[in-house]
Amino acid sequence: MFRLTLLFTLFAATALHAADPLSQKHFTARYAEAVEAAYAGAKVEVVGDLEVEVSSGDEQSTRSFLDNAYKSYQADPEAIDDILQRYVAALNDMLNPDPRNDIGRLFPVIKDNTYITEIKAVLRQSEGYDPSDPFPFYYEQLNRELVVMYAFDSETGISMASADDVEAFGIAGPALRARAVENLMNYLPGISREGSNRLSLVKADGNYEASLILAEDIWTRDNFDVAGDIVIFVPSRDVLMVTGSKDVEGLAVARELIASNEWPYFISGHGFVRTSEGWVVFDKP
Repeated sequence: MFRLTLLFTLFAATALHAADPLSQKHFTARYAEAVEAAYAGAKVEVVGDLEVEVSSGDEQSTRSFLDNAYKSYQADPEAIDDILQRYVAALNDMLNPDPRNDIGRLFPVIKDNTYITEIKAVLRQSEGYDPSDPFPFYYEQLNRELVVMYAFDSETGISMASADDVEAFGIAGPALRARAVENLMNYLPGISREGSNRLSLVKADGNYEASLILAEDIWTRDNFDVAGDIVIFVPSRDVLMVTGSKDVEGLAVARELIASNEWPYFISGHGFVRTSEGWVVFDKP
């Protein structure tokens, strides 16, 4: 069963009009040519507009969905070479997986149930789909809205861990999550906070802010002296807002910010309150 390179990123950009912009068909062809040039011996098949199947000589296979690459191109047509280079480089870990299953590169990633549903929809539309096949990526339910997935992070890109990858580690559940969080905390250059106790923004590296909700040691009254219980919002992977369950103004501002913006790498519009059972959906006004 092939691995999927999922490029669902929901870029929020206004398209710039350039002379004779590439159509989806021609952009896909340019991407296919770039892959062939970068990976000698790779078999590249254009499945449809913005969809390409790539296979290596050792039968590793991946399917690239270029919707967001094309959106990036529409926003900045002059950057097409950089865009293609970035997306082509991301194939490396898929076509040349690390046989060691290096748990030291494993980081936690926060997604929502909609993300899982979208992957399943893509799978159902894929050639050779078998409904008896297991879901290709390992994930854990965090609460009724959010899931925790795990990703191998390298210089060339991020690839999601499968159930087989996790089984090879010999650990799962709380131990797996603790190790992935430890990896993340060792990787991040630092964590800072901007704003006030009414509403603050937690900053890290611009990629893993949402994942910080799993770092138990952060979520103390000393760090966040808010009104009521700690409430967080993660509209995007790089945005982590914090306020209090009794701070009416802070909650209102956070929700207005989420509603009035289009977020890249969108996760959820819900708030989540810190309880003894973990993060629970918080929809109170």
